[in-house]
Amino acid sequence: MAERRSRILDCSRDLFASSGFHHISMDDIAAAVGVTKPVLYRHFRSKLDLYLAVLEVETAALTRAVVDALDTVPRPAPGTGDAAVLAVLDALCIAYVSYATAAGPAGRLVFESDVLRDPRVRDLVHAPDRAATTAAVAILSCGTAPGTHPRPDLTATARTCVAFARAAVADAAPSPAERSPWAQSVARALVVR
Repeated sequence: MAERRSRILDCSRDLFASSGFHHISMDDIAAAVGVTKPVLYRHFRSKLDLYLAVLEVETAALTRAVVDALDTVPRPAPGTGDAAVLAVLDALCIAYVSYATAAGPAGRLVFESDVLRDPRVRDLVHAPDRAATTAAVAILSCGTAPGTHPRPDLTATARTCVAFARAAVADAAPSPAERSPWAQSVARALVVR
């Protein structure tokens, strides 16, 4: 039963990634898996439920990649928060681009979903970004000078870093050799003095 469900998810992921949600039917999925439609409906109540299950797997993988990448960023010393923006931006770009590269066409489900009007899909698609923003704010807050409150723009800075990481995926991120200068120029633009 678990093996069949896994096969359904894998085939569905590939079909949704190649043709989009609206151009794939449960008949298409059943044929690709080699089962009947009633078998599909025993595992998933609807095509949207199946899509959500596939998307959950993909967004969980991206979230893990982002959190793991940000866990490697050294916490800045108090009073040096601006310097951390570069490290956060670089880690996020590496995580997002690495996920997209590893996921291949399935990455389109996260970065180009054609079902964003559904609030459940939208929530799943944005979950990695929320996790990245929360983790980035925690890092950037460490660099706040002692006795002061974290800068109010840290969330905006973190969200901007996430947006740049998403853009790196969409715009074919710089090569590893170019990434550091690219990230430095972006970080300089983000730093508010």
